[in-house]
Amino acid sequence: IMCPLLFTLIALFNFVVVCLANDSDLPNYVIFFVDDMGYGDCGFTGHPNMRTPNIDSLALEGMILSTWYTGQPICSPSRAAMLTGRYPVRSGCAGGWSGGVFSDTSIGGLPQSEVTFASVLSKKGYATKMIGKWHVGQRNEFQPENHGFQESFWIPYSVDMGSSAWLPVNRLPLPLLNGPTVLQQPVDLSTLTSLYVDEATQFIREKAAAQQPFVLYMATSHVHVPDFTNEKFCNSSVRGRYGDAVQEVDFLVGSVSAAVKAAGVADRTLTFFTADNGPWKQLKLAGGSSGPFYMGKFTTWEGGMRQPAFAHWPGRIAANSRSSEVVSTMDIFMTMLTLSNATQYLPNDGRIYDGKDMSDIILNRNGGKSLHECYAMYGGAVNASNCPYNETDARYAACSGLWAMRCRIPNYEGMYKAHWVTRFTNGSILVQVPPLLFQIEWDLSEEHPISVSNTNYAIIMAVLEQKRAEALQSLDMTVTNQMLLGGNSDFAICGDPNSQEKYPNYPNCTMTVEGFTGFTCDPVCYDEDSCTHGSPVTLRHTFEDEYKYDNNVVVTDVRVQYNF
Repeated sequence: IMCPLLFTLIALFNFVVVCLANDSDLPNYVIFFVDDMGYGDCGFTGHPNMRTPNIDSLALEGMILSTWYTGQPICSPSRAAMLTGRYPVRSGCAGGWSGGVFSDTSIGGLPQSEVTFASVLSKKGYATKMIGKWHVGQRNEFQPENHGFQESFWIPYSVDMGSSAWLPVNRLPLPLLNGPTVLQQPVDLSTLTSLYVDEATQFIREKAAAQQPFVLYMATSHVHVPDFTNEKFCNSSVRGRYGDAVQEVDFLVGSVSAAVKAAGVADRTLTFFTADNGPWKQLKLAGGSSGPFYMGKFTTWEGGMRQPAFAHWPGRIAANSRSSEVVSTMDIFMTMLTLSNATQYLPNDGRIYDGKDMSDIILNRNGGKSLHECYAMYGGAVNASNCPYNETDARYAACSGLWAMRCRIPNYEGMYKAHWVTRFTNGSILVQVPPLLFQIEWDLSEEHPISVSNTNYAIIMAVLEQKRAEALQSLDMTVTNQMLLGGNSDFAICGDPNSQEKYPNYPNCTMTVEGFTGFTCDPVCYDEDSCTHGSPVTLRHTFEDEYKYDNNVVVTDVRVQYNF
């Protein structure tokens, strides 16, 4: 007769073996999060002359997700949403009444009480690394290593928020950090993409060799102004400097994808590709294309909210597949945690997660349907203290935060979207009375609102009004608005506070003068109204179907490659 203790030990041993076997099958994750890229800026989304062969190849090898929404149509809030799987208004990161971003001296940031996918997956044994633009707080307590990323190689905010050779402005030099350590200030932007590729390649190789599952969050500093490139991509695109920057992003994506394959883990790696918000239309030729959609960044029109996106996982996601189901940047969080059986590590405190598990969609299971009955679109914080209107003013509705919503309507075909508040490229914000209503699947460009006199208008709007009220009621109005805490110059990142003793001709905090003296591309015309001398760009490169890495590591397998 087997004694109870021995039986228990054997059972425990078998349980451990099973767990280890399951953990050895955990997928890796790579997330490409491009800055300010519009829906229409890639070949796979229809741009006629933007060369994105590596991005397009990955998209066609996986599933194109044509109805992908951001968490909020501006930098910092969208990143908070993606990291936490929650609308940024829940974490205090939605900005003021009309949105906003964290500054280079911000007091606030993504609170440590928020749970990120990196902090959860670390508990599951994942190696986690963040590379690129962070922009959810530059103070130590808000930095990547304090939000679950064991490694980070990062710029704290947008590349136009610090001085550099590409944008010599009256601000502190733009810093590049490795963990908490400032490496360059200002960073030499012409070498930045190569540095990102090197960091990503080394991380992938090391973790693959150690057979440790990994999460690589690659938030590119492109394609935000200034549209910097290295020498090879300078004036390489018929689309001008913006096109040059997009093509350098494509190089980065192809390089990292090649590293995954070279490490032998491609069939165990789920890759997501998307952007933080729509294109910066105010900057004209220096911004991108929203494709068939109206408006761009800052707005809750489709052009601000909808992003180019795909999921790629060889052997698991069918090649040449496409879904028009509603998915979101916030869904990355819950999808990864579900696939890795890590939801058990979420805090049991009743907090609301707005992201949904999209694995049924990308793996084509159970009909591949979205779990989003409705999708709320916030333009800013709810009832923010900086609202310029008092409650008796009809314009006070602009401070409602929740500006638009898309829902399925019972007994009606398709999905409908209402706008209570709208913002435009010129910055004007209008309260829509009565709300604008669109059958959004018929009217992608939001050009033909349903008339108030249509007998269906009142029925459909009644549902949308109820869903909007429910969404607002789910918010905790006591959450501290992190952006409205303001700024303090003491919290700026400065690698050398006494730098002018060494570099008297450069701004204080300068550590690396190469960031001011390095390569910059020949000037191009950003303002289409001032291009009086024909084409603003002279092409000086041609493309072939092969390329090499900048760091001289030749990769034999990659998609369509560049050769200069």
